Amino acid sequence: MAANVRPYVVAASAAGFQVLAADVFGDEDTLLACGRHLLLDYDSRGFSADAVRDCLLPAIEEFGASRLLYGSGFEAQPALIAELASQVDLVGNSAETVAACKDARRFFQACVQHRIPVPETCFDQPPAQSLLGAEVAQWLSKRQGGCGGMHIAPAGLSTAGEENYFQRKVDGQPFSLLFLAYEGGIQPLGFQRQLLSPLDSLPYRYGGLAGPVVLAEAVAKELIRAAGRLAEAFGLRGLNSLDVVVDGEQFWVLEVNPRLSSSLGLYPIEMQAEWLVCHISGQPASFTSSGRIQATANLVFYAPFDIRIPGGFSWPEWTMDKPLTGSAIARNMPLCSIEAEAENAQDAEALARTRMTLLSAMLQPYFNP
Repeated sequence: MAANVRPYVVAASAAGFQVLAADVFGDEDTLLACGRHLLLDYDSRGFSADAVRDCLLPAIEEFGASRLLYGSGFEAQPALIAELASQVDLVGNSAETVAACKDARRFFQACVQHRIPVPETCFDQPPAQSLLGAEVAQWLSKRQGGCGGMHIAPAGLSTAGEENYFQRKVDGQPFSLLFLAYEGGIQPLGFQRQLLSPLDSLPYRYGGLAGPVVLAEAVAKELIRAAGRLAEAFGLRGLNSLDVVVDGEQFWVLEVNPRLSSSLGLYPIEMQAEWLVCHISGQPASFTSSGRIQATANLVFYAPFDIRIPGGFSWPEWTMDKPLTGSAIARNMPLCSIEAEAENAQDAEALARTRMTLLSAMLQPYFNP
């Protein structure tokens, strides 16, 4: 279960599981990979609690599902995770762990305690002098429990609130570390570069991922150390990811995502399947991405215009998360994903962006004004 569940359904199917899937899109690829699919309501805070209670829980019992695995869609409502855990065997982190990780005060205090670099962070408002003139542009407002970059805005366009905090911008590129956490420690699986697809109103909108990437040895070592210390501090279990900004030999930790990460889908399917089994069993994996594997870019293709998906449209083989025929997709909403492989992440991203341009041209005749 996740906002976009396709990567996990594909991995679970490859591992031999029969899957009941639930997400927001109900795309063609997910439907082909699962035994049954549920389309659930979703809002700015994640999955609708009523949809989970009235639709998901009865379906779990009817399908005979023995475990529930979850990705994005619960960060802002850990109480809903606790409710699910009372009804079905929950795999991964507990509601208490998610709540602790997504409590920004607790998270950044833990980072400081373990000497993990983080951006300057304030919970009421940035320092008064920073609100004057051009300095305000150096601050961002973030909402606790947000995901996908939709909750991040320039501080000058936001106000302090119970769920908001402010963070000074830092220079560098965003990356993430995918890792397994278990009772004896953590196992790093790979680093990925995070990509943006900005709009004027959403400058940090999620754009996709490319990886695996190789970071400077010293930086990689310190990030793995940071992930290990945070895993111990919060009691993390299973697949998690650590979001960071890296600038040369410097880095700053932004957050831990204590749930399944879409970066899983960047890796060869046999790795995805084994890592998902390890997520369930709580054991380390027998192999990681430390050996040389081809890089993959996975980009979100946002609709360039309002469109209704025509019957018989010939989707290129490098598209995923394809909407069903007849689906109405509004401009700037996710339409599908585009994948490309190359010798390195930079070339894979470049090829994926070329394919985005091509797909946009292919869809142009179906523009629905």
